Amino acid sequence: MTAELKGLAGIAGTAFGAVTGPAAIALTRRADRKHEANLDFEKRARQDKQQALIRIFGTVSEMRRACEPESSWKPQGVSEEIQFARMRAGALLVYHKTRADFVPVELLAYGSKAVCSRIEKLDAMLKAHYTAATTVSLNERERYTQQSNDAVGEGDANKALQLLHQRQNIEDNLGTDSGLDIDELRPLCDQVLEAAKKICAASGAAPP
Repeated sequence: MTAELKGLAGIAGTAFGAVTGPAAIALTRRADRKHEANLDFEKRARQDKQQALIRIFGTVSEMRRACEPESSWKPQGVSEEIQFARMRAGALLVYHKTRADFVPVELLAYGSKAVCSRIEKLDAMLKAHYTAATTVSLNERERYTQQSNDAVGEGDANKALQLLHQRQNIEDNLGTDSGLDIDELRPLCDQVLEAAKKICAASGAAPP
């Protein structure tokens, strides 16, 4: 190679290094930013899924408790038929309060198939028995609850008790008319809770 060619090669190499050096740094920084963005997305996904599981635990645990007879019913002489009616009404009341977010979208986006399939099945079962008449009855129940609270605030205990008795009648009638199967609902609630616990255990998070 002649001296002139060697000189040109040296100039070209220097120029190439001047161009590729900043380009390589820029590419590295871009890769780092992408990696950080991925880590941030995964962190948010874990947090969203954990919050969704917490909501499910709260809702389904409350519904599961509603599916059990209260200790005060037997001493009061409440028949088994009415006990089941009250359990059905209790489950529908929980659904009435939580149905808008009963199946969290975060869980559908990031959750496991085991939890999603069970909570969707539970939602479908409750939705099938949640009719327009259910909404009317539970809204009326809420009205009696508010009126009873107002009566307590006014110091009228007798009126408050009468209103609570009317509220109980609404619940009993609602549960009697409903075809919701408590014996089917209980194990499905248990399956949802168990599946959610396994997800928490697998991720190292403590169940709520």
